[in-house]
Amino acid sequence: LAVDGAGDVVVAGSFSGTIDFGGGELTAAGVGDAFVAKRSSAGAHRWSARFGLGGDAQWVDVALTSSGDAVVGGDFDGAVDLGSGPLASNGRDVMLVELDGASGAPQIGRAVAGAGHQEVTALAVDGSGHLALSGRNLGTVDFGGGALAATNFVVTTSASGEHVWSRAFGTTDAAFEDVTFDAAGGVVVVGSLDGSI
Repeated sequence: LAVDGAGDVVVAGSFSGTIDFGGGELTAAGVGDAFVAKRSSAGAHRWSARFGLGGDAQWVDVALTSSGDAVVGGDFDGAVDLGSGPLASNGRDVMLVELDGASGAPQIGRAVAGAGHQEVTALAVDGSGHLALSGRNLGTVDFGGGALAATNFVVTTSASGEHVWSRAFGTTDAAFEDVTFDAAGGVVVVGSLDGSI
């Protein structure tokens, strides 16, 4: 979850069956769908939406931009619509979408199709809108800076979603669990290790 300057709360995750955050029922199309919901500081429903066209989709983390838009990251298999039509997975793939803070409408949505299995563990957004994303890669994936082999990854993008850099770290025995920006714009990650990095 994330909280904006007015105390409004944005929560993201996954669900199966049917759920209602106050704006009407949302029904999962597959094994599990991803959801994002916003409530006021007093608990009133602002907006809510689901993502999934069959298969399994989950949002893992959410962050807010300086303008109050919500950026959510997660992973899916099957298919998902992030605002511009169906996107099919190639195994389990990374998905990202930016939602308008006032309405919840998708602004920028994209999926990154790798070979094998990729999963998101955390994301962060800095004051300029740059994104940092961490996760695990059990196959091969290219975020725009060249193919990364099976390991952990960190990738950063500009405010407009363009690739800045991406790197692989350690082995699949390590796991990045959270990511943030420091005051100088550097990226800090933390996680656990069973093996070498």
